[in-house]
Amino acid sequence: MARMRVSSTPVLSTWEQADEALRQIGLRRIALDELEADLQTRVDRLKGVYGEKIDPLVQETKALEKQLEEFATARRSDLGKAKSKRLVFGWLGFRGSTGLWLLPGQTWETVLALVKDLPASVRKHLVRTKEEVDRAALRAAKLSEEELANFGLRLERWETFGYDLDLEKVREGVEARAH
Repeated sequence: MARMRVSSTPVLSTWEQADEALRQIGLRRIALDELEADLQTRVDRLKGVYGEKIDPLVQETKALEKQLEEFATARRSDLGKAKSKRLVFGWLGFRGSTGLWLLPGQTWETVLALVKDLPASVRKHLVRTKEEVDRAALRAAKLSEEELANFGLRLERWETFGYDLDLEKVREGVEARAH
C-alpha cells in the first residue's frame, strides 16, 4: 500500500492511542474497499444490462452512417463545388483533409534521420523538441547554494509524515473480536 501523507493538529498523546488510530484507519479502509468492490460489481452488472440495449443502437447507427456515405458518394456530382448539402435534419458532404503516410519500407525513425541531415535552418521547423530543466540531474550534481542561486534556484529539504497500515493485523483483530 502506498505511504499516505497527512497534516493536522496532534490530539494523540500515547503510542497506544496512535496504534488505535491506525487500527481505526485500517477498519475504515477495509470498509471502503468492500464498498468500492460492491460498487464495481453493480457498475459491471449495469454495463451488462445497458450493453444489451446500447449495442443494437450503436450497430444500427453505424449501418445508417455507412448508407449515408454510400448515398452521398453516389450523388457527389449533385453537390457541385459546395461539397456539402443542407438537409432538414443536418448536413451531408465531404471535407478535404491531408495526411502524411509512410512509403512502403519506411519508418518515422528513418524520416527523422533524413530530416536531421538537412541544414539547421530548415530542420528546426520540421522536428519538434521539448527542452526542459532536468531537476533530478541538478539535485544529483550537488551544486553549492551559491551555484544554484546563479541559476535562480535554491534547494530545500523537508520531512513529511506518513504511515503504513498492516491491514492483515487489522483484519485479524476484527475476526478475533467476532469470535
